[in-house]
Amino acid sequence: HNGCKDGYITLNFKPLYPYALSPIYSVEGIVTDGNPFIVNLDNAGDADIRPYVKIRKIGDGNVSIKNTQNNQELIITDLYDGEEVEIDCEKEIIKSSLEEINNRYLFDKHNDVWLNFPHQISSDFEFIGNFSFEFTYRLVYKNETV
Repeated sequence: HNGCKDGYITLNFKPLYPYALSPIYSVEGIVTDGNPFIVNLDNAGDADIRPYVKIRKIGDGNVSIKNTQNNQELIITDLYDGEEVEIDCEKEIIKSSLEEINNRYLFDKHNDVWLNFPHQISSDFEFIGNFSFEFTYRLVYKNETV
């Protein structure tokens, strides 16, 4: 194309993901010791979901997120007050806000369980500890709807 409305251009596109995705769903909350926070999530999509979770610890201690439908429990121990943790269950990555400053890596503080909730099933997630969180996910649609 020469800028004078002459010519043409050929583009090749490669999709980043082969399936249709829903908008991003997000659940936020604050969990206090002794008062577990329970969220019911419905996976109406066609594939299992592995969520993305952000945690901000309040006081030192442990956090736990349990899917009561399939008994998966993600546990992170020995977190510091104010420490922020990002957990990408899809890519199986866990990152601390103190990673670059203090060389603090959480792989040895994590029980190596990555949350998953099956498609076409409603799941209850139980948050235990003392922290604030943001739980985000997208539904995956593999089949065309009529």
